[in-house]
Amino acid sequence: MHLQLALAEVVFFIGSSLYMVSHDEWKNTWHKIAEYGPGFFPLSYPQMRNLVFDKCYANVKQGVETLILNHIGSSRCTIISDGWSDATMSIDKHHDGLSSW
Repeated sequence: MHLQLALAEVVFFIGSSLYMVSHDEWKNTWHKIAEYGPGFFPLSYPQMRNLVFDKCYANVKQGVETLILNHIGSSRCTIISDGWSDATMSIDKHHDGLSSW
């Protein structure tokens, strides 16, 4: 129960939505950490911001672009993005390839 309380405190103290814990990504992440074992350590803020978020952004961008390319002409859909941004990054990085759709 000590670990579950620690996870609940994370959600509480950072002000995250409780809905997060019912999301498959949350569950899958904790399963992966458990499989990794006791040698796992969390990333620092700079590592997360400068390395991992860049990879995450690239993966999401590729997925969205693939989705768009596979459905051009068959859908009248508008994609709107609202969420995390990094004010120190150029605006082109956030919208590169997506604004033309």
